[in-house]
Amino acid sequence: MIAYSELTGLPGFRGLKTAGPAMVAFAFSTGHPWISQGVTSVSAVLTKSDLDGEKYVEDHGTEAYIQLVTFYTLLVGVASVLLALLGVGKIAQNLPKPVSVGFSWVRSRRRDERRTPHVLPAARWQDALVDDADLLPLSLTQGASLSILASQMPDALFARGKSFAKEATKGLFPKLPAIMKGATGVMRLLWSVASPSLWGPYTVPMAGITLYILMKGKEYIPKALPKGSEVLIVTGVFTAVSGYLGYSEYGNVVGEIPTSENSSGGFQLPFEIRTEFPWDQAYVLAPKAVLFAIIKFSATVSICSAFEKEGMPWNANRELMAQGVSCLAAGATGSPPVGASLSRSEVQKMLGASSNLAGLTNGLGKPEHPAVMLAATLPF
Repeated sequence: MIAYSELTGLPGFRGLKTAGPAMVAFAFSTGHPWISQGVTSVSAVLTKSDLDGEKYVEDHGTEAYIQLVTFYTLLVGVASVLLALLGVGKIAQNLPKPVSVGFSWVRSRRRDERRTPHVLPAARWQDALVDDADLLPLSLTQGASLSILASQMPDALFARGKSFAKEATKGLFPKLPAIMKGATGVMRLLWSVASPSLWGPYTVPMAGITLYILMKGKEYIPKALPKGSEVLIVTGVFTAVSGYLGYSEYGNVVGEIPTSENSSGGFQLPFEIRTEFPWDQAYVLAPKAVLFAIIKFSATVSICSAFEKEGMPWNANRELMAQGVSCLAAGATGSPPVGASLSRSEVQKMLGASSNLAGLTNGLGKPEHPAVMLAATLPF
């Protein structure tokens, strides 16, 4: 969630703060017990690209960009709802068979990889970089992989991350036309890799050890621990190391999550309600929002079609409507656009989800709901 927020160009803490409401809204509107949704890596990259995030932040500031992302998410939600009312979901359900077959093949391949976790071929790097929710055309996922790598590499190499890399390379690269704006990120990536004398002495080891543990840690942790424990272990260890070293004085940390200003009768909401939007951008963003809604729903269609082979029926227009409702909730609380995720849906199915309550639990169990998180740890 933190990474996806940063990929969109937003502060990392917003990924934690805004994930829950959209999931709760989706749980009440979907008709599929296995589908799980949220912000994904490709949707984050597409959002940042559609909004020209880096330039917008430079010209208008972070708060204005948050308003722009929020407004864009609302437009995606409105577009999805209108498309559902027009019956576009049923049309999209006739997605060409090879596409849904591709999703089925990917699901089968991942099941095989889970049976042989010690195998980590280079080809899986794309899976590590691109959330498998967005199994879109290969050229798009490859481009997204490169964009994500270019975005995240400075944070893995330099103590002050992307802000340092941008400052250090200011004026170094030629000004390129808007259609080639991604090339600047690639050039900055190459510069970052080619400047080892500027790498952070704590930053690089932390990043390298984290990557190794996430890739190979399951081979060394006790079998009695649940899957994914290596993620919690490395997070806990390096959080403690960061506090011990006073890393916040040296490099970037996620930082304290700001509290919401919205409250009623002494009860403080765990998320904010956005009320200010750049309405003057509507005519520019609306066509992009419609296209974004269609692209995101193509993933839903393919995932549901693959699950349909296992006897799980679904209604295309209802799922498109659910996408719209969840995006409306996401926009109202300051999140980027959300959509179906194949990997999270697989996990939900694997855990035996049989009703929409599974999605509701996901939404209520996010870190912005500490009481629910505490209850989830109690032995009953």
